Amino acid sequence: EKAVGALAKVGPSIVCAAAAECGAFLLGASTGMPAVISFSRFAAASVAVDVLVQLTLFPAVLSLAFGKRQPPTHTRTHGSLHRSPEDVDRRTQDAGAIEADEETRESNEGG
Repeated sequence: EKAVGALAKVGPSIVCAAAAECGAFLLGASTGMPAVISFSRFAAASVAVDVLVQLTLFPAVLSLAFGKRQPPTHTRTHGSLHRSPEDVDRRTQDAGAIEADEETRESNEGG
């Protein structure tokens, strides 16, 4: 949904800019120098392919890669951080395990 909104907002600008670049490069192809003609044609073609990739393949890959992400377990509301009960329990268990490891280490070093 966000990708569609972003493409709807930015897509026309991308197409206009690419059309202007392609036009400028193709105008360069009207010169008499073979090296400039070759460069201009390849540059115009590469800009056209780049726009097609930006508007089709890249958003599709992004939606596949990030489309099935889970929502965060904590949210920021009114300036304070609220955590889910599972997140709080996991942090408490981790802290207890760290303290137990430190006590074990101290008893092994001291004895």
